[in-house]
Amino acid sequence: MAPSSETHGADGRALPEPHDSTEATDASPDKQSELKLNIGIAAIAAALCFFVAGIFVWMSIVALAVVFGVIGLVTLGIFGRALYRKRRAR
Repeated sequence: MAPSSETHGADGRALPEPHDSTEATDASPDKQSELKLNIGIAAIAAALCFFVAGIFVWMSIVALAVVFGVIGLVTLGIFGRALYRKRRAR
């Protein structure tokens, strides 16, 4: 199967992906504001998930405690990634 002329040049090498110059970088004020919002939401969500997981442990409902604990860990990952992007963009 021959490479498409839209994705490959005359010599058969792949052309670079087009870059959207309108996309904001993490250092732009809009992205910084968005990252700050993501950090705040993720921190609140993680705290609430761990609080609810603690209540379920106290009530001896282990299955729901595990579910909320895993969701809390995922939100901590989102928090860490947003914090990393915000610090890297400065």
